[in-house]
Amino acid sequence: MMLKVLIADDEPRVGMLVKQLIHWQERELECVGMFQDGQRALEGIQQLHPDIVITDIRMPVLSGLELVEKALESNPQIRFVVISGYRYFEYAQRAIKYGVQDYLLKPIDEEELNRVLEKICAEKADQQNRQEHLARMENSFRNSRRLLDREVLQQLLAGRIPDVKTLNHNYGTDFVPGCFQAVVVKMDRAAGAEPNADTERFMMDKLRARIEKNLQGCKFLCCSERGRRFVLLFNYEAKARDVQAQILRRLLEDCRNYADNYDFYRICMGSSEESEAFSDCARLLRNAEHAMLRKLFEGGGMRLKSLPGEEDARQLEELWKNQQTVLENGMDLMQAQAVGDVVRQMFERAQEHRMAAWLYFEMVERITGLFAEWAASRELTLTAGWKEHMQDDCENCQSLPVLCRCLCEGMQSELETLREQQLRQEDRPIRVAMEYVQKNYAQHITLEDVAAMSGFNATYFSDVFKRKSGKNFSDYLTEVRMTAAKELLRNTRKTIYEVAEAVGYKDAKYFSQQFTRYAGMKPTEYRKLYY
Repeated sequence: MMLKVLIADDEPRVGMLVKQLIHWQERELECVGMFQDGQRALEGIQQLHPDIVITDIRMPVLSGLELVEKALESNPQIRFVVISGYRYFEYAQRAIKYGVQDYLLKPIDEEELNRVLEKICAEKADQQNRQEHLARMENSFRNSRRLLDREVLQQLLAGRIPDVKTLNHNYGTDFVPGCFQAVVVKMDRAAGAEPNADTERFMMDKLRARIEKNLQGCKFLCCSERGRRFVLLFNYEAKARDVQAQILRRLLEDCRNYADNYDFYRICMGSSEESEAFSDCARLLRNAEHAMLRKLFEGGGMRLKSLPGEEDARQLEELWKNQQTVLENGMDLMQAQAVGDVVRQMFERAQEHRMAAWLYFEMVERITGLFAEWAASRELTLTAGWKEHMQDDCENCQSLPVLCRCLCEGMQSELETLREQQLRQEDRPIRVAMEYVQKNYAQHITLEDVAAMSGFNATYFSDVFKRKSGKNFSDYLTEVRMTAAKELLRNTRKTIYEVAEAVGYKDAKYFSQQFTRYAGMKPTEYRKLYY
């Protein structure tokens, strides 16, 4: 750790002597300034923030003692080394009363000066070590508390904590019988903005600090969850309802003001109803999340409240039952436009039935999940993290049109990527199948066998083969065999029966029929013409 040293002495030659006597590199010290009067030295201290100040006790404008007094008022961490002549020893005694621990008598002794500085450096290093250890302990405690809060909220959501007494006993909280309310604070990224993990992590840390500062004195649990959101559960006495409302208004305003410093982020808040029943906590936590998602209807940047009757998911179940197969068919055909049309139709029908906001995001999860399963079933590889990124992008949307467009464009773009991937994947099995036929045409070969070897079912293989080669598999097999037969008829004395057997036909008559259809003449005529 490099410490900064400032030297103040009204005699330039004495100041230079002090500078020359210090073992700078050995002590890991650097000189940041030299001054000849107390006032300028004080200004230098305020600007340069030295760790150590070496000053003469007798200085113009401000004496060394006045410099010590004024500098320590603004920065008590500075260590002063006071230099004095013997006849001013009583001044040194006064300096000690100000907290100055080290003074040196003129003439200055090099060994003594460096011994004092070595002691100060050791004390500073020890002080920094203690501060770093304390900071680590405090950080560890905060992290432990946050992990514990997350655990508590997960247990509450699962309904595993029966009452306040159990909560306090098992987790060290101090909740009391009274009111409970859940709140979700979410930081949304603007549509089209590129995510920056470091920036968002920094912002989330700052938001947590603001939340904890605003809620000092409150009884609450708080944890950060995926999608840049904080989940909070409040506990307060019934008579403090008005105070709780003020706290939430202040909290939203403060978080919103912070996010406004960044171009591409906005804050929205969802709050549940309140309940005096501890057993309602799981419902309240879900209620707050659903309220926050009402931004689709009301926009972001405000505190959104839950509405009664929004918990029913039957509308989504009915819609999904009717549209899932249609969506899968569009994926099977790998038609991006068709898939987009189905998704848009689902959104339109959901709007017609006034589906709750949170169900749209449930629908997004189902659609992206189905898409991922479909791709895996076709042995296609999605872009790394596509599903998670798609869901995250959708969760940032603050209106239905934007959400629908985000999902459609994301799926259509990925489907085009998968289509190109499939075309590349299909090429190799077809090439392998063709090479197999060229090498083994004399054997008994069936479409089913070659398809299985390629990893496709027979129907799909037949379609792909025709698309890639421009002909049916059976026609290709016949072509390869007839080409080989022509070669044998031209260049060997094999009988027609032997030629037929050599190219994979056990029945010479059938071979002759196939050859005549392919070449336009019988095998015997072909041989007479070319042999």
